[in-house]
Amino acid sequence: MNMRAGIIALLLTPGLALAQNIIGYEYWIDQDHADRVATTTPPGEVVDIGGINIPYGQMTLGPHRIYYRLHDDEGTWSSVLSRVFTIERSGPHELNGGEYWIDQDDAERTAFAINGSSANIVLDVTGSGLAMGTHRVNFRLRDTHGHWGSVQSRLFTQVVDGPHELVLLRYWSEQLETSPTDMIEVAINPALPVLDVIDEIEFCTWSDTGNTAVFFQLLDNHEQWGSVITRGIDIDLVATGPDAVGPITGFSLVGPNSTVTYSVTIVPGAATYTWTYPPEWTVLGDSTGSSITFTNVDAFFAGEVTVTASNACGETSPSTLPVQFDDTGLYAQNAAEGIKVYPNPAAGQFIVSASNSAPIDRLTIHNATGQLVQDLRPTQTDRLTLDLSDEANGLYTVRISQGTGITKLQVMVQH
Repeated sequence: MNMRAGIIALLLTPGLALAQNIIGYEYWIDQDHADRVATTTPPGEVVDIGGINIPYGQMTLGPHRIYYRLHDDEGTWSSVLSRVFTIERSGPHELNGGEYWIDQDDAERTAFAINGSSANIVLDVTGSGLAMGTHRVNFRLRDTHGHWGSVQSRLFTQVVDGPHELVLLRYWSEQLETSPTDMIEVAINPALPVLDVIDEIEFCTWSDTGNTAVFFQLLDNHEQWGSVITRGIDIDLVATGPDAVGPITGFSLVGPNSTVTYSVTIVPGAATYTWTYPPEWTVLGDSTGSSITFTNVDAFFAGEVTVTASNACGETSPSTLPVQFDDTGLYAQNAAEGIKVYPNPAAGQFIVSASNSAPIDRLTIHNATGQLVQDLRPTQTDRLTLDLSDEANGLYTVRISQGTGITKLQVMVQH
């Protein structure tokens, strides 16, 4: 087995470390002081220790240190000097494997195989049950002679696969490490992949206006917080919560398998609306606006529709409308083909047009609570005008009878 040792040549001139002529030196390997080797040299000549014959065949592989000192013709010794050298196997050296572990868990090492004198190593650490955030992978390589290289490490971040959307914004001004008292949280609903933060913030009951350092942080749909961002903002006005919510407009009697809409007047200062409703109902479309529509109402006993308005500074008390199930048939029919009402909404004048061949026998109008408002038996059966000018704003149901068929239409009065 061929082995080699690399030695750094060293030239020493007399008079550098000692006052007299250097006539010799001694050396030893590592801490083996008992096996010192003494050497003499003619006075006045340069001392060359580059030719020291190191018995590397009897030494282990890896780094070692040689120590030596000089003496002059008066028997005075210099201080001890040393140099590092390495004993290694002669080549070729080929990589054949390695192992890695995550963070400080070096008891759970994973071996991998490679082939060649160099390698582009890609370690797959997915599915390892790691917590979200930053981690460190540690690894070392082994060659065909069984020698291990030094431990290397790389940082990586464990994240959840997308899509990533923002669901919550929080911001504050107090420079505290935990729990600032002026922190404000704003739900992002619907969730967004990108948010213009400046458009979403309200400064509620903060004590200061003017230029203020504001701290922002965002939460995504995988419960991962982003880093804290600081911006200097010129605060002109301290905001408050929204105004109170008005009464809910909509049907209090709801028939089976019908579609119903409820709404409130837009609340000044409101950023979003929160609706609650019977659990059997299903929302159709947006559920955060001042109007909400439910569909596929099958059956329920009774309940409530409530709504609150909110912004970053607070939430109003709820507005409530009691609702109950009605299977009498007043709200169960759909519009027959060829019957339409227009304009809708209107200030009070509506036109009902029937282009089918069946005459209109009777027409009744009911308000949102189901109360009968008008009962008409028209003489003209294909086109007539409804006058609701004296009625309050809101939704009304027009029930049209054509022989044995009944059609239900909804109109909105807006003065």
